[in-house]
Amino acid sequence: MNPPNYTSGGYINFNEEHNIEMNIYHQKYNLDGDQALAMMFTSNYFKGFLWNKIFDVSIIKKYGLRLDPGVKYCEDLLFTTQYLAHCVRVYYLSEPFYHYRIHGNNATEHGNPAVTVTGIDAYVKICSIMKKNLVSEDIICLAKEGIPYTAIKTMADMAYRNVYDNATALKSFNYFRDYAQFYHKHGIEPRLIKLIFKVKPTLVYRYFKLKTAIKKLLRPME
Repeated sequence: MNPPNYTSGGYINFNEEHNIEMNIYHQKYNLDGDQALAMMFTSNYFKGFLWNKIFDVSIIKKYGLRLDPGVKYCEDLLFTTQYLAHCVRVYYLSEPFYHYRIHGNNATEHGNPAVTVTGIDAYVKICSIMKKNLVSEDIICLAKEGIPYTAIKTMADMAYRNVYDNATALKSFNYFRDYAQFYHKHGIEPRLIKLIFKVKPTLVYRYFKLKTAIKKLLRPME
């Protein structure tokens, strides 16, 4: 049997109180490229990070694969999608070799909105790559879910930093509206978010400003 073109290991998220936030089952998977793409865009698997994977450099050189310099958020996911489009055999061992610590002040949690908004471009390009490589529509729909979520995070990051940029807000607002059908969260807040995204960008920004202010107010009491 030929060696895999791509190997990925599992990981565990844990917070500052050392509570495990992601449970990975110890399983082995032999996949083709499309199966790996579907798993990457599904919760609790290996995702698009670079640090839990082994790549075949010959594939990278053959197809001239590089991190997109115009994408600063989800750039690893974009690269991994490009790579998997050329893979025949993928091996995934969900053993958690990597322990990923999450804390409230990390750059991913409260990022620079000018960076976060480029994640929308990443997901749009990912969908285009999949379509070009005749990946099934079901898998493409999984990737499309990232667009409204990234739009929301961009607006939340602006509110957290207390800086409103009209171009960034408008881009996030329009992409959320275009891909709102792929925002699948349920509950009161997701319904409210969908409603305010139907009005105007400044209202979305004010909503996340209020939410940020309440969180900061309550934090010393936690």
